[in-house]
Order: sequence, then C-alpha cells, then structure tokens
Amino acid sequence: MRKKWEQPEMRIQNFVPDEYVSACEVFRRWESSLWRQYNDRYGL
Repeated sequence: MRKKWEQPEMRIQNFVPDEYVSACEVFRRWESSLWRQYNDRYGL
C-alpha cells in the first residue's frame, strides 16, 4: 500500500508549498506514533 503512494506524493510536492508538505509530514509521524501506542496497548 505504501509503495503505491510514494511516487504520486513526490510528484505532488513540486506543486505544493513547503509549509503544507511539512504539516503533512508532521501529521503522518503523529498518526504513526498513535498507531504504535494503540498496537502496544491492545496488542493488535
């Protein structure tokens, strides 16, 4: 799933402001850390 989205994201970054890209990166890290905590707690 992740591989499929890497290429379009790289292409989109050329047209998107750096502020938006960095905000997306922060959100992605936050979301992944939330998932890690959830998985650790509930053992999924």
